[in-house]
Amino acid sequence: MLNAGEHPSKLALFLYFFILYLFTGCTGHKKEYSSSEEMDTVRMNNGEYWVGSFLRDTLKEGNWRLFYPNHTLEIQVSYHNGKEQGYCKGFYPSGKLKYEGFYKNGLKDSNQTYYYENGNVEEKFFADSGITMSDKFNYYETGGLKEYLFYDEKGVGRYRRRFDENGKLVKTEGKALLHFVANNKDSVEVNQIVKAAAVCANPPDCKRVLIFSEQSGLLPTINLSDSLKKNYIEFSFKPTRNGTYKTKLVLIITDDKTHNTEESSINDNFIVVK
Repeated sequence: MLNAGEHPSKLALFLYFFILYLFTGCTGHKKEYSSSEEMDTVRMNNGEYWVGSFLRDTLKEGNWRLFYPNHTLEIQVSYHNGKEQGYCKGFYPSGKLKYEGFYKNGLKDSNQTYYYENGNVEEKFFADSGITMSDKFNYYETGGLKEYLFYDEKGVGRYRRRFDENGKLVKTEGKALLHFVANNKDSVEVNQIVKAAAVCANPPDCKRVLIFSEQSGLLPTINLSDSLKKNYIEFSFKPTRNGTYKTKLVLIITDDKTHNTEESSINDNFIVVK
């Protein structure tokens, strides 16, 4: 015990603060955020921090978690060779689900869904190697559809339908029918089966009719409406005589509520030889 007027030695002060650090610093951190001594913490400038393991000290590997500055979970994702891989979830500071989706080689892949904090879907779409493909849906916070978009295979938006908060269609723009491809149209012979495919939008609450025809009457008209369950439609036809064939593919979209229709078409020519 120190007598009045005496001061503690430098060694005693060092021991005191060292023991205080052990109990309030590093042991408390590992106990609260890490499940094993192999876990690493990477702190961000904004106060957020990642917790997980490294492969060869440089690449993230396995399960990683990002925390907000207040220590609540923000992102939970797996890594392989330093790139996001597999299922991922994101959260609001309140703990409510904000995002869920999949990654492949560090890029968004497969189904992606974002949520409002009240639990309603904000946005959902499909991605292929980081590129938004096909249908995309944006919603109001109250739950109603805000916007439908259709993307081509390069991730370029080609068609859009916008709605007000009461569900009324307020604007349509772009082209709903994108491609019509016949795989062997440049070297077609009589009685040879020609395989073809079309890519078109699939907006909700609409009926679609897809018609393939030949303007000179050299081919029978084909109604492809029964195949319109997806965005990609395959069909075939067989020319029975030689000549120049002028084909036309027409997509008709009818709104279920207003019964208004819109039409997109593609014209194409090919020559049939004996």
